[in-house]
Amino acid sequence: MSGAAIGCFCVAAVLLIMGIVLCTGHGSWLLAGYNTMKKEEREKYDEKKLCRGAGILMLIQTALCIAMGLTEAFCPEEIIDTVAKICAALILITITAWIILGNIFCKK
Repeated sequence: MSGAAIGCFCVAAVLLIMGIVLCTGHGSWLLAGYNTMKKEEREKYDEKKLCRGAGILMLIQTALCIAMGLTEAFCPEEIIDTVAKICAALILITITAWIILGNIFCKK
């Protein structure tokens, strides 16, 4: 197994742990933008919804990292580049979608 595949699996493990913590509704300290808000601004958001949404995002990114790692480990070279580009694009799309949806649906 290559170093890139091992790196993908290590990142996936960290994302999985963070995703589980956030999906339980805890770990708001992991959310940088929420964490730096003033108390008055934090009261405008539902903390549990925000944590759960971010947790779901982390779990989606975990799946994408695992897909990249498995592709790196078991697929031919010409497929690896395509899958990596698709997964990277999906990660950017999910992050952008979460920023928009988190600001819409997680407000009280």
